[in-house]
Amino acid sequence: SGETFVNACDIDKDPIKNQLTDIKARWEKLNNELLVKAQALEACARRLSDFNDELRQLDNSVCRCEDRLAAHDALGGAAKDPKLLERVRTIKEDTLSLKRPLGELKKLASNINVETRATGGDADHLCNEVETIGDRIEDLCSRLEDRCGELQSAATAVQQFNEQVKNLAIDLSDLENKVDNLQPPAREIKIIVIQIEEVNVIYNQLSKLQDKVADAQRDGEKLVDNGFAPDTAQTRDQITSLKKTLGRLENRS
Repeated sequence: SGETFVNACDIDKDPIKNQLTDIKARWEKLNNELLVKAQALEACARRLSDFNDELRQLDNSVCRCEDRLAAHDALGGAAKDPKLLERVRTIKEDTLSLKRPLGELKKLASNINVETRATGGDADHLCNEVETIGDRIEDLCSRLEDRCGELQSAATAVQQFNEQVKNLAIDLSDLENKVDNLQPPAREIKIIVIQIEEVNVIYNQLSKLQDKVADAQRDGEKLVDNGFAPDTAQTRDQITSLKKTLGRLENRS
């Protein structure tokens, strides 16, 4: 070693000592720099490992939401059933909740990229991977928004139809009561005139209800054709019930 060599020399030791001191200082400096680099690389490796774990978890979450929407769309015509609105809303909310971890992952990828560049590397591909998942989330949110809009329109249409049928049933029932309450033909002309007016009013109301029942029937058929009616038999039964009541009134009138 250098120290053994110095001890063996009798003269001119100082130049050798100076060289040894310089070499030692350079070695310690290099060793410290390597230690700092190694620590930085270890920290970057840990952050990269955390990034990969979070990226994998986010990707799995996005896949689950995509699979749930695909399962919904696979129902075909039944996918328009308004009863499925809450299910699709839940998928939408779960998808929207992924934007927070996406933002955190973007920040982490950016930090790793900065650190990597500082050591002469490049981690742009990490940012690109996060952007790809972000695009999938945006596309999924857009499709879920469309599905929710379609189902909301279907739910509104079904609700309006049910209200329409309910009101018609009430109007037909009221008209039946009026027919039931009609008195037998009177013998006095004044009373007969009043009775004729009552019958004419009933005829006019009946005529209007005939048109409304026909409109309701067309609306019900549209619901069934568009796949909005969750129970086609029930929808048709509602119209059949109205037509039966209307038929009784027509026969009695």
